[in-house]
Amino acid sequence: MCNSTDIRDYFSQEKSMINNQKRLGDSKPVDKRYLFHGTDSMNTARGICINNFDFRLCGKNATVYGKGAYFARDASYSHNYTKPSPKLNRFMFMA
Repeated sequence: MCNSTDIRDYFSQEKSMINNQKRLGDSKPVDKRYLFHGTDSMNTARGICINNFDFRLCGKNATVYGKGAYFARDASYSHNYTKPSPKLNRFMFMA
């Protein structure tokens, strides 16, 4: 679902972070982590693709820490927030 511009933006940001670390004398690798966000429908997934993760539109599930887009370290946890479509597809983002 992501396009080539998104990928280029990601690698550009990563390169910028690495350059900033070098400039500051930090030799540790950039700390990258995979995070997961489960959605309840294709319409929700499309909305995220079009509008990004917009905290003003969030809040249907799990708002214990307030409004916002929630991400999980484990895909299995985010899977709990997906719902199967009529064709049994589920929708999840990896960020």
